[in-house]
Amino acid sequence: MTLFEKFVYVFVSVVALWGLYFGFTDSVFFEEVYTKEDGWVEWISAFGFFVGFLIFSSRVWRLRQVKPRIFLVMTSLAALVFLFGAGEEISWGQRVFGLETPEALKKINSQGEINLHNIQIGDFKVNKVIFSQLLGLGLVFYLLILPWLYARILSAKHWADRLAIPIPHYRQVLFYLVIIILISLIPNQRKWELMEFSGSLVFLMIALFAKNKKIYEKS
Repeated sequence: MTLFEKFVYVFVSVVALWGLYFGFTDSVFFEEVYTKEDGWVEWISAFGFFVGFLIFSSRVWRLRQVKPRIFLVMTSLAALVFLFGAGEEISWGQRVFGLETPEALKKINSQGEINLHNIQIGDFKVNKVIFSQLLGLGLVFYLLILPWLYARILSAKHWADRLAIPIPHYRQVLFYLVIIILISLIPNQRKWELMEFSGSLVFLMIALFAKNKKIYEKS
């Protein structure tokens, strides 16, 4: 494990533990200062996602002449996923640039913002169905099942590498699970800001230090 990765894990742990403390002892401070809207936690989350976007974008450019098309397409898709996470985190710069929410979007967005995760149409909540339930199932497969398949089944390893899927180390999975469990104990809905914060940095570490990171080398 690199020194940088260790530093990030220590940083995430400290932020999560302080969040756990304030979540139980001072809910007002936790909501209005520690995890406030457009606060430092949210901005670091957006920064982590944006750096991930830059990493995968640079890989596409650097490997464009030596990797098969499917590899480049999937790497481009990963870049877009990270860009989407960064944009959604700060409502695509709405408050930074003073943008007005279009009326059509304002009517279906529970917070009246320029983002997709707060859209609600009737009883259908995008955040609940897509970003909680479906994304949760996807993460279970990616973090728990795929690394096991990759280590034991040659065809799974072949296709994961061919599709440019960064495989997490077990240490990364274990760390993320422990952090998620700790944050889930916080009795305050603003804990989801810490969930996104930890997720952005842990997945950035997976992108940088994946088990199969050699697939991103020209050789």
